Amino acid sequence: MNASSTVLSRAELRKALEDIVSALKSKNYVHGDLRPNNIMIRKDLSKQPLGLMVVDFDWAGEASKVYYPPGRNPEIKGIKWPGKAGGKIEDGHDWELITSWLRC
Repeated sequence: MNASSTVLSRAELRKALEDIVSALKSKNYVHGDLRPNNIMIRKDLSKQPLGLMVVDFDWAGEASKVYYPPGRNPEIKGIKWPGKAGGKIEDGHDWELITSWLRC
């Protein structure tokens, strides 16, 4: 990314999210709720490189050993939840959720 850039491209966002999911996977860890409202991006990219932070680790834990809440809201616009409400959060679910809303 150009150091003077103030706009984050979709390709840069996708790469950053791939890196996050890869880091989680390397530890057999899942987040379970990687929706846009749980991903924070530094607004001013002109002073520092891409700054992306994941928040809200309430559902996170070891893959296949943590569960989605049974009352997960299926009505959130643009979100296609992987797995079942109340079911195990499996390896691959984080990326499946991201690709349901990241169209690039």
